[in-house]
Amino acid sequence: MNGSSKSRIYLQPESYSSHDTAVVMSNLTIPVPVGTSNHGNPHLLCVPPRWFDYLLFYLSNYLAHAATVIKTPGQGRKETVYVTLAALLLPGSGTMRATDAIRRSSRLEPDPARRALRAGALCMVIRLEDAQNVEVKPLER
Repeated sequence: MNGSSKSRIYLQPESYSSHDTAVVMSNLTIPVPVGTSNHGNPHLLCVPPRWFDYLLFYLSNYLAHAATVIKTPGQGRKETVYVTLAALLLPGSGTMRATDAIRRSSRLEPDPARRALRAGALCMVIRLEDAQNVEVKPLER
Protein backbone atom coordinates (compact mmCIF):
# COMPACT_ATOMS: atom_id res chain seq x y z
CA MET A 1 0.00 0.00 0.00
CA ASN A 2 3.06 2.25 -0.12
CA GLY A 3 2.62 3.67 3.40
CA SER A 4 -0.99 4.69 2.77
CA SER A 5 -3.46 4.15 5.61
CA LYS A 6 -6.27 3.58 3.11
CA SER A 7 -7.50 0.27 1.80
CA ARG A 8 -9.96 -0.45 -0.96
CA ILE A 9 -13.28 -2.20 -0.78
CA TYR A 10 -14.91 -3.60 -3.89
CA LEU A 11 -18.67 -3.50 -4.19
CA GLN A 12 -20.05 -6.17 -6.49
CA PRO A 13 -22.96 -5.53 -8.85
CA GLU A 14 -26.24 -6.76 -7.50
CA SER A 15 -29.80 -6.42 -8.63
CA TYR A 16 -32.97 -6.45 -6.61
CA SER A 17 -36.51 -5.30 -7.17
CA SER A 18 -38.33 -2.81 -5.02
CA HIS A 19 -41.99 -1.91 -5.65
CA ASP A 20 -42.08 -3.03 -9.29
CA THR A 21 -38.85 -1.24 -10.23
CA ALA A 22 -35.64 -3.11 -10.80
CA VAL A 23 -32.51 -1.49 -9.40
CA VAL A 24 -29.08 -2.52 -10.59
CA MET A 25 -26.12 -1.55 -8.45
CA SER A 26 -22.90 -0.77 -10.26
CA ASN A 27 -19.42 -1.99 -9.37
CA LEU A 28 -17.51 0.75 -7.50
CA THR A 29 -14.09 1.00 -5.92
CA ILE A 30 -13.85 3.54 -3.11
CA PRO A 31 -11.00 4.35 -0.72
CA VAL A 32 -11.86 3.46 2.90
CA PRO A 33 -9.88 3.51 6.18
CA VAL A 34 -7.96 0.42 7.23
CA GLY A 35 -10.15 -1.82 9.37
CA THR A 36 -13.34 -1.13 7.37
CA SER A 37 -15.58 -4.14 6.95
CA ASN A 38 -19.00 -5.07 5.65
CA HIS A 39 -19.25 -8.23 7.79
CA GLY A 40 -20.45 -10.23 4.78
CA ASN A 41 -23.41 -7.92 4.09
CA PRO A 42 -23.01 -6.03 0.79
CA HIS A 43 -25.41 -3.31 2.01
CA LEU A 44 -23.30 -2.55 5.08
CA LEU A 45 -20.13 -0.49 5.44
CA CYS A 46 -18.59 -0.30 8.92
CA VAL A 47 -15.67 2.07 9.39
CA PRO A 48 -13.45 1.86 12.48
CA PRO A 49 -14.25 4.33 15.28
CA ARG A 50 -12.23 7.47 15.84
CA TRP A 51 -11.31 8.94 19.24
CA PHE A 52 -14.29 11.31 19.01
CA ASP A 53 -16.69 8.36 18.69
CA TYR A 54 -15.48 6.95 22.02
CA LEU A 55 -15.79 10.35 23.70
CA LEU A 56 -19.31 10.84 22.33
CA PHE A 57 -20.34 7.36 23.53
CA TYR A 58 -19.14 7.92 27.09
CA LEU A 59 -20.58 11.45 27.35
CA SER A 60 -23.99 10.35 26.09
CA ASN A 61 -23.91 7.35 28.44
CA TYR A 62 -23.20 9.55 31.46
CA LEU A 63 -25.88 12.05 30.44
CA ALA A 64 -28.38 9.21 30.01
CA HIS A 65 -27.66 8.07 33.57
CA ALA A 66 -28.30 11.60 34.85
CA ALA A 67 -31.47 12.07 32.79
CA THR A 68 -33.06 8.83 33.99
CA VAL A 69 -32.69 9.40 37.74
CA ILE A 70 -35.78 8.16 39.53
CA LYS A 71 -37.33 10.79 41.77
CA THR A 72 -39.13 9.84 44.95
CA PRO A 73 -42.40 11.44 46.10
CA GLY A 74 -41.72 14.63 48.03
CA GLN A 75 -38.12 14.85 46.87
CA GLY A 76 -36.87 18.43 46.91
CA ARG A 77 -34.65 20.25 44.43
CA LYS A 78 -31.56 19.93 46.61
CA GLU A 79 -31.84 16.15 46.78
CA THR A 80 -32.61 15.96 43.05
CA VAL A 81 -29.43 17.91 42.24
CA TYR A 82 -27.43 15.68 44.60
CA VAL A 83 -28.80 12.47 43.07
CA THR A 84 -28.25 13.76 39.51
CA LEU A 85 -24.63 14.69 40.29
CA ALA A 86 -24.12 11.29 41.87
CA ALA A 87 -25.47 9.67 38.69
CA LEU A 88 -23.02 11.72 36.59
CA LEU A 89 -20.00 10.89 38.73
CA LEU A 90 -20.96 7.34 39.76
CA PRO A 91 -23.18 5.78 37.06
CA GLY A 92 -24.17 2.84 39.27
CA SER A 93 -25.38 5.07 42.09
CA GLY A 94 -29.05 4.84 41.07
CA THR A 95 -29.17 1.05 41.27
CA MET A 96 -30.78 0.97 44.71
CA ARG A 97 -33.41 3.56 43.71
CA ALA A 98 -34.27 1.59 40.58
CA THR A 99 -34.42 -1.70 42.51
CA ASP A 100 -36.71 -0.10 45.09
CA ALA A 101 -39.01 1.28 42.36
CA ILE A 102 -39.24 -2.16 40.73
CA ARG A 103 -39.87 -3.83 44.08
CA ARG A 104 -42.69 -1.42 44.94
CA SER A 105 -44.27 -1.69 41.45
CA SER A 106 -46.73 1.05 42.37
CA ARG A 107 -47.75 1.74 38.78
CA LEU A 108 -49.35 -1.69 38.55
CA GLU A 109 -51.78 -0.93 41.39
CA PRO A 110 -55.26 0.05 40.08
CA ASP A 111 -56.50 1.64 43.35
CA PRO A 112 -55.13 5.23 43.70
CA ALA A 113 -54.82 5.06 47.51
CA ARG A 114 -52.90 1.77 47.40
CA ARG A 115 -50.77 3.13 44.54
CA ALA A 116 -49.81 6.14 46.69
CA LEU A 117 -49.07 3.82 49.61
CA ARG A 118 -46.81 1.62 47.48
CA ALA A 119 -45.01 4.67 46.07
CA GLY A 120 -44.41 6.08 49.55
CA ALA A 121 -46.46 9.18 48.79
CA LEU A 122 -48.95 9.14 51.68
CA CYS A 123 -49.13 11.83 54.32
CA MET A 124 -51.69 12.79 56.92
CA VAL A 125 -53.15 16.28 57.07
CA ILE A 126 -54.88 17.27 60.33
CA ARG A 127 -56.08 20.53 61.84
CA LEU A 128 -53.82 21.97 64.51
CA GLU A 129 -56.65 22.10 67.07
CA ASP A 130 -57.32 18.36 66.55
CA ALA A 131 -53.70 17.49 67.28
CA GLN A 132 -53.74 17.38 71.07
CA ASN A 133 -51.30 14.56 71.78
CA VAL A 134 -49.74 14.30 68.34
CA GLU A 135 -46.35 15.61 67.39
CA VAL A 136 -46.98 17.89 64.41
CA LYS A 137 -44.36 18.16 61.68
CA PRO A 138 -45.17 20.77 59.01
CA LEU A 139 -44.76 19.89 55.35
CA GLU A 140 -41.68 21.30 53.68
CA ARG A 141 -41.32 22.05 50.02
